[in-house]
Amino acid sequence: MSKKIEDITREIGKIFNGIILLIAVLGFGVYTGVVFLTYVLNLHATKNLSGKMSGKELFNIGLPCAAAGAYAIVALLLQVFPPEKHRDSIKFKAFGVEFTGPAGPITLWVVCFLAIILAIWVLSGIASTLPKM
Repeated sequence: MSKKIEDITREIGKIFNGIILLIAVLGFGVYTGVVFLTYVLNLHATKNLSGKMSGKELFNIGLPCAAAGAYAIVALLLQVFPPEKHRDSIKFKAFGVEFTGPAGPITLWVVCFLAIILAIWVLSGIASTLPKM
């Protein structure tokens, strides 16, 4: 009986994960579409939004792209170098620290996200000091 409950719970978890992923992808697509309409096409309906968004490209485009890029890096690393399983949970060792469960991928995502944001910030500072051509 308990085996069936575990199977049902796993199936519901897979469905829930798929729904959350679908919502995230659709939300990112809608956000990207709005930013595209605002910056590139500059339609009459987005004039007010474009006034509020101008000069904030690092926040409007850079942060979502950094989050997506960090996720892509973590997903790629988890596919290429899968962590070892230890009693039905993921075990991950890095820099002398041991992570179990989802702590490893989450920590890796945060580190990648912060590194990409730091790179964007440093490069935007360097770009602002260069002479205009």
